[in-house]
This record gives sequence, C-alpha cells and structure tokens, in this order.
Amino acid sequence: MTWYDGENADLTAFIYPSGAGKKIYHGLYVYQFERYLTKWIDFIPKIIEAKNAYTDNEYEKLRLEPVKYLSDFEDNVVQYLAYLKNEYCKRFDYGSEYIFDDYINFFTITLSDSRNNTALEKYQNAVVYSLGFLRNELQNMSYEGYENNGIKYPESWIETTLFDSLHNISPYEGNFAPYSY
Repeated sequence: MTWYDGENADLTAFIYPSGAGKKIYHGLYVYQFERYLTKWIDFIPKIIEAKNAYTDNEYEKLRLEPVKYLSDFEDNVVQYLAYLKNEYCKRFDYGSEYIFDDYINFFTITLSDSRNNTALEKYQNAVVYSLGFLRNELQNMSYEGYENNGIKYPESWIETTLFDSLHNISPYEGNFAPYSY
C-alpha cells in the first residue's frame, strides 16, 4: 500500500517504514525549506547577543578577581609562573599552558657550560619583564594594547604578546634577520 501527498511537489522523499510492502511518497516544497531556514537564520543574532552577554558577564567576574604580582611571591619566579599558569587556565582555558612549563625550566636549569650563564640571565630578565604584561593581560582579560601585551603593533589583527614572543623566538627578527631566508 502506497500513498502520495503532493502531486506538484518540488522534491519527493521516499519513506520505507519497517512494515513490509508499505512505501510512502512525501512531497517536499522549496518554500518550506526557505521558511525553515529563514526562521533559524533570523534567530542567529539573538544567539550571538546571548553569547556576547554571557561572555561579557564572565569576563567582568574575572576582571574583579585580582591577579597577584611577582612581589606577592617574594620575587620567586618559579612559584609566580606556576600561579600564572593556573590563572591562565582558569581565565583562557587550556591550549598554551605548556609555555609556562618551558619558562619554569629556564629558571630551574643548571647549564653545563658556564659561558652561557650570561645569556641565560639576560633571557630570564626578559621573561621576568614580560610577566608584568602577562599579569595585566590576565587581569584585564585582554591582550590588546601595549599595557597588556608589551608589544607596540599598530595593526589590531596581530594577536601576540611579549610573553608569547619570547617563547617563540623567530630567526626572521632582530640580529638574525639578515641571515634568514
């Protein structure tokens, strides 16, 4: 037994129920799809508005929670990095937290060649300097602006910070630039 609804349909769907011998033809009309899609497309701005309101509320809560300074840890950089890692994961979720572990290694390493100690100390000083900007980034929930990222870039589309850049030193910048290709 079969039946058909929609003699002049734009599309036809064949439905095969579990019962033997029963095939159903169902007419589908493009205007029905258009209405359905329009309903949900018109709903997208409301979804975006709700998401933005939720995000703004969560960011504001986090901005009200103070982020500690290095001096609160008696200038113990390793403890401060561990603390900032936890704050980073709480505020920005996971993804780049391994950077903190790499930096901790730079503050706990003992070099086999003492001639490299000066370079290591300079690098450690640069990392400590970048921690002030990272602290601001976490407190303000924004990496935009020199006070939050430590890098002066006029382009708003560049998403990096001094803290990130020190981790990923590029051979295309600074003294290595003339030798890069």
